[in-house]
Amino acid sequence: MTEYVFGYARYSSNNQREESAEAQINLISEYCKKKGYKVKEIFVDKAKTGTNADRVEFQRMIEAVKFAKKNDIPIDRVIVHKLDRFSRNQSDTYYYKNILEEYGAKLESVVENLDSDIPENTITQAVVIGMNEYYSKNLAREVRKGLMLNASKGMHNGGKLPLGYDLSPERSLIINEKEAESVKMIFELYSLGYGYVKIIKKLNKEGYYTKNGNVFSKNSLHSILTNEKYLGRYVYNKAERKIKGKRNSHKFKNNDEIVRIENHHPAIIEEDLFNRVQNKMKNKKQTNYGSKENYLLKGLLKCSVCGRHMTGSVTYSGRNKSKYSHYNCPNHKINCETKAVNRYYIEDYLIQFIKQFLCNDEILGEMLEEINIKANEVSANVVNKVELYKRRLEKIKRERGNLIRLASKVNDEESVEEIQTKLAQLANEQMNLNEQIQLQQSKANIKVTLEDMKKARESLEAFLTNPSQLEGRKFINELIEEVWVDNEVVNFGFKKITDKLNRLKLGTECEIVA
Repeated sequence: MTEYVFGYARYSSNNQREESAEAQINLISEYCKKKGYKVKEIFVDKAKTGTNADRVEFQRMIEAVKFAKKNDIPIDRVIVHKLDRFSRNQSDTYYYKNILEEYGAKLESVVENLDSDIPENTITQAVVIGMNEYYSKNLAREVRKGLMLNASKGMHNGGKLPLGYDLSPERSLIINEKEAESVKMIFELYSLGYGYVKIIKKLNKEGYYTKNGNVFSKNSLHSILTNEKYLGRYVYNKAERKIKGKRNSHKFKNNDEIVRIENHHPAIIEEDLFNRVQNKMKNKKQTNYGSKENYLLKGLLKCSVCGRHMTGSVTYSGRNKSKYSHYNCPNHKINCETKAVNRYYIEDYLIQFIKQFLCNDEILGEMLEEINIKANEVSANVVNKVELYKRRLEKIKRERGNLIRLASKVNDEESVEEIQTKLAQLANEQMNLNEQIQLQQSKANIKVTLEDMKKARESLEAFLTNPSQLEGRKFINELIEEVWVDNEVVNFGFKKITDKLNRLKLGTECEIVA
């Protein structure tokens, strides 16, 4: 009887030859021909690690096996060149091997050639899987050891070169004079008090670009201004890594884990200038944290000229360094003529406007009616949910009874443990369902009265007196669609209540006050 199979191939690095995948495909095809298997499809992952199962073609192959089983399409085996092509992680190997077997497909390897139908091969296969994971972890350890050794010798370990440096044939850093000019300009301008936007404009005007040939951004400036390599200092193993190897460039390791070599290559920036810049950045960061405020209209104000969202900012001026808080268009320093808006004036106008709106009993009555309509809809939905939960509880009751009866008939300890585990899972689900039923029933039959609304209004008015907390912004976002600003007026766009505002003849515009 002909057996139908899928093939799976994987190679793990862009440095490996393309033929690596092709060789696996050829070996799988020849093996299947000898065995008399009919190959339906071969899935290939290129430049993917085997230490996790987050691989597109691998997951597509697993789903294809499931689909075949559900649709009565015969897939009897999955063939790999070696077991480590399937996975180098023991838990992943067993997990996905069990899934394949659950859907009627056996995992088979060309090289190991272990027939899973033979009991003794199960032990051999387990040893091979364990060795694959050991090999993977040991290789990673040896690679890290080699990179650290290179770093201790001051050799470049790959990756992106800093702006201002090129790599010599001996893999050491040498100065790129043209790029170094832009690095010096960045440090000098920042030390003189220039902000990122002004520095970028200056760099663009002078015709300087990043290492990749792109225009500069705030992030690229930050990474340049904090890079110790410009002091002639070699630095390696500084940044922490997130899960799955992604680098976190803003979180650093302990100093004893970082490799630093002084006077390793020519410096571009003098230490005095570098330290002045670091202190300036540190002080600016502390100032920003100290003056961080919760702007009530954040994300709502839009500039009528350029359409950008306006952002909050704080400035200090005068002999006493008086504090001024505004909303500004992000383009106001570049090409937008929209003036800054006094933050306190516009926020206070809005708060008074909302209070005036809420004080109208007719509007309050209409809102009450709308709320109770919604409450009735919620109650109807609750009844349906509770009915579903109760049906599931009845089913759990029957399942538990069947398992208890089954437990009295089995003799082996393993089966009893499985039944006990299942009973515990059902008991936990039963408890969760009862909690959900109580929670849902507490939402049913809610009736809001006019007195409830008036009390809520009093609480809301008190809350609006000091709406700086996050909840205030949430409330404002529920009420307002957007706010447009030009040099003469601010226009508020409210959600779903425009008709009510028109009947009350409440204006939705206020004049600009700087």
